[in-house]
Amino acid sequence: MKIKILLSLFTSMFLLFNFNAQTPSLNIQQFAHIPNSGFMVPSELNDIWGWVDSAGNEYAIVGMNDGTSIIDLSDPLSPQEVLFVPGMSSIWRDIKTYGHYAYVTTDNPSTNGLLIIDLSNLPDSANTNIYYYNGPSNSQWGRAHNIFIDDRGYAYIFGANRGSGGAIILDLNQDPTQPVEVADINNWYAHDGMVKGDTLFLAHANNSLFSIWDVSNPSNPILIAQNPTVGYYSHNIWSSDDGNYIYTTEEDNGGHLSEFNISDLNNIELTDKIQAEPGNNIMPHNAFYINDYIVNSYYSTGIQIFDVKTKGNIVNVGHFDTSPNFSGGGSNGCWGVYPYLPSGFIIASDIENGFFVLSPQYKRAAYLQGNITDASSGSSISGVDVEILNNNNNSTTSNVGGVYKIGTLDPGVYSVVFSNPFYQSDTIKQVILQNDSTTIVDITMYSLDPIELNIETKKSNSNNSVSGVDFIITNENFTYSGTTDQNGFFTINNMIPGSYSIYAGLWSFKDYCIESRSIINGNMPLVVELEEGYRDRFNIDQGWTVNSSAASGGWEREIPIVTVFNSLDTCSPAFDSDDCGKFSYVTGNLGGGHSSDDVDLGYVQLVSPSISLDSTMTNYLHLNLWWKNFLGGTSPDDTLFIDINDGTLKENLFYIQGDNSQNWHQLSLEIPNNINLNSFKIEITTADWSSGDDHIVEAGIDNFYIDNYYSTNIINSTNNSINVFPNPTPNGIIYIDGLQEPFEYYLFNISGKLVKMGSENDIQILRKGVYILKIKKEKNVIFRKIIY
Repeated sequence: MKIKILLSLFTSMFLLFNFNAQTPSLNIQQFAHIPNSGFMVPSELNDIWGWVDSAGNEYAIVGMNDGTSIIDLSDPLSPQEVLFVPGMSSIWRDIKTYGHYAYVTTDNPSTNGLLIIDLSNLPDSANTNIYYYNGPSNSQWGRAHNIFIDDRGYAYIFGANRGSGGAIILDLNQDPTQPVEVADINNWYAHDGMVKGDTLFLAHANNSLFSIWDVSNPSNPILIAQNPTVGYYSHNIWSSDDGNYIYTTEEDNGGHLSEFNISDLNNIELTDKIQAEPGNNIMPHNAFYINDYIVNSYYSTGIQIFDVKTKGNIVNVGHFDTSPNFSGGGSNGCWGVYPYLPSGFIIASDIENGFFVLSPQYKRAAYLQGNITDASSGSSISGVDVEILNNNNNSTTSNVGGVYKIGTLDPGVYSVVFSNPFYQSDTIKQVILQNDSTTIVDITMYSLDPIELNIETKKSNSNNSVSGVDFIITNENFTYSGTTDQNGFFTINNMIPGSYSIYAGLWSFKDYCIESRSIINGNMPLVVELEEGYRDRFNIDQGWTVNSSAASGGWEREIPIVTVFNSLDTCSPAFDSDDCGKFSYVTGNLGGGHSSDDVDLGYVQLVSPSISLDSTMTNYLHLNLWWKNFLGGTSPDDTLFIDINDGTLKENLFYIQGDNSQNWHQLSLEIPNNINLNSFKIEITTADWSSGDDHIVEAGIDNFYIDNYYSTNIINSTNNSINVFPNPTPNGIIYIDGLQEPFEYYLFNISGKLVKMGSENDIQILRKGVYILKIKKEKNVIFRKIIY
């Protein structure tokens, strides 16, 4: 065939030319591309399928938002769109073929059912006939999400708007343009499915499971197995050629491609799972099995090829990014892929970036596997981390039987590290790995003996013990915590040796933090020296309290979980500020959407334990602040205050409002001496006030400490040249003196709500209470507490 000769020729040319230098790829090359704007009716793309006519000419059938496009691939370097069939607008179309007909489902409430296109006259489109089918007259349907057609001429409609949206089975043999319904599987909603021989496999997205059916008699499908999938939203399912394994995808950020051994339907086993770009939240879509490979479309990262020849050992061996402008989670990018053209080409549809003709080079991985056992008992060890060094963080974990399997595309001589928190780590060197070959490395591991660790807490530069100190000693596997006794001692029994982070704290002492320390024996006590003073990096709970009237977004001492808006604007932080440890105080920490746990409809207040300072010194409060306030139909108007309160007098140290959103940054604030420094508290209050628009309000506090050292970030809340009087005011009228116009003022109640603003020298306050007056002239800002 001419098309096969072209493929061979251009595969050789790829040794000399780079056809797609700006698109990240591995073992997949681009032959052709039609952008969305290059179609007869430009619109976004959805799913894709292929078809071959009796003369061997290849075609792509592409679902689009406004119809179905057919592309002639006779010249793979210059594909030509030859037909467009308009249809109802929908972002979901799916296509399969049987004989010389294409069958197209559309997931839109207004559609006319199953579109049937007669392809027999292609590439001539003038005499193309189309038909519609929407079920029996007494049980019709219009929309459906997906379709599959088996080799016997039975079509399976998935997710139709009838019943539970299961699988409707149609016989195409009597008249391909007038299908006959023979059965309806109505147990669960079916999002996708396929048939291998006489077995139907269904992916039930909403139920996070797959089911297996005997359809040897399509008129009488019999449920023979069901099994949960790995994660949320079981989107797609495909079978191996021998029918002993199936592969599923979960359409979710960070979702997996999973492999299940179904050779024994009474004991279905998950044998492996893999993510594309672990940690980047890539969302998989549709996976297809071909010659012991899986070709999988992923939204933001394009096409991925996985070697699945060695069962239980999925290895990534190729990729092509159809959407270099997108990354991370979400459903922008590559929708569909079709790897079954006789020429060997892969065709792909990208929602925003169009149609691609791709040439894959299928390569086998080099495989490594073995058994891991305990040196003393000979029993299998599960949960052992196995990493091939200098191989892109390539690692796996031994299963419950102590078996591990791992692979790499790159042959070579490697060192392999075996580690488990209960065992001594071991490194095996000079491990030779070759493509399409399995290297066996069995290993025995020696357990670690638990130790007894004595902890002693004392004042720095003295031998005086400190009692009541809370501590946490932790790593990714173990956490030990406690409180030292009246003599400053605590003992941890049966501690597993290793590298740990150590946190300790007691209010009125500066907290203790070491991010990594090796603890391998208990011969010497762990001595924690604490310096008197105030520092809290929030790794230990030192007794801060929370007050709140808000519906959500209360202050929490946690490791921050990021939230974002429109994939661009960070709302809550992804990590704590740049200090020792990982904790901070943040407002709401559920993660998820931008408004899932921000401050809503009220205030949230964080209050320190009591502080006592030397009034003969000039004292400064330092902390790192996170503040975000945006979104909504109006300008954000929410607030954050930092106040000092001795129980009688309350002074504002710092104020910020919505138009000053900031990531982590340091504040240094002078603590005024007019309050009782023998006993006071710091209050940090932020609020979301109901103003008709829902604004995002997120705040964070970290790295809190007090010292006597001046910083370039000092903000002074007083200015002796400005006089605000009378204060207290007997009648609610106050005057601003000593400041030339123009200037602006903002008056806030004690909860932080803006009640008045203006630019005049005299201000009328309507209601009795305590207020904060913010006066702003150019870049200078001062605050005054006002009492009426």
